[in-house]
Amino acid sequence: MNEYEKEIFQWLADAGLNPVHHNMAVPHLEVSAQCGLPTELGDLDSTRYVAIPTELLRMGTILSIDVKGNSMEDAGIYEGNRIEILLVENESSVRDGDTVVADLDGGVTVKTFFCDEEGDRWLLPHNEKYAPIQLTSDIPWRIVGKVIAVRTDNPHTSTAGMLKIMKRAKKKKEEVVPPSERAVRKAICRVADSVTYGRLWFAVYRALVDQGALMANDYNGFVALLRDTVPDHEHLPVASELKRMSVQSFNKPLPLWQNYDAPVQGARFDEYYRIALEVTRYFKD
Repeated sequence: MNEYEKEIFQWLADAGLNPVHHNMAVPHLEVSAQCGLPTELGDLDSTRYVAIPTELLRMGTILSIDVKGNSMEDAGIYEGNRIEILLVENESSVRDGDTVVADLDGGVTVKTFFCDEEGDRWLLPHNEKYAPIQLTSDIPWRIVGKVIAVRTDNPHTSTAGMLKIMKRAKKKKEEVVPPSERAVRKAICRVADSVTYGRLWFAVYRALVDQGALMANDYNGFVALLRDTVPDHEHLPVASELKRMSVQSFNKPLPLWQNYDAPVQGARFDEYYRIALEVTRYFKD
């Protein structure tokens, strides 16, 4: 390691994160498995395991550190996991949507990097209990690494644990009561000003499907509902463009959306996610 890399290694060690330098090849698995469950199912530890391909070691210096805290649970990063990070010397090599390790005035944090339309840079948590952190000159900060893998030492769940999860899930499903038509129309009006182009209405559609207010794939019915509820909106969609958005993780409930597996990435993904989350929270308030 060079002097900069040694400095970061020691800084992570001083923070109690037990860094490990990958100085040997890690076997590459021909098959990959993505594990993990939506956070709404409860307190199950993540079963995500990501093997490190040999090719990644050629990208640069990779360190392995422990995860502490729960601010990234909705991204599948849980306390007790280990994350593999590729060291970077500045944020110029970081893109919107990258999960990063940042130094905030000497403290270590793992968050998603995002630069908004005004050029302000943010660190976004994936747990609604935590607030986004704006990166300003008021607090010394630097991006020291990008997360390239998340793993656990024991990706296994007991039978009792799985039965407990299923019991909770079934109970919750039985308790779900679809929102009233009046509530649905209020939710649409609430977010209408945030929808600045037609396809963005897909975020509202997906949230309403998740809440049982719409049938999945009823794009024509949703468009008709919009035309009746907000007839003067400048960006009403057509059914075909909404249907084209229902691919990859966008074809799944909101908790399963993934930036890297969606028809839009980065700031666009965050825009869709934010609106869908706002509609979802409206029905929970």
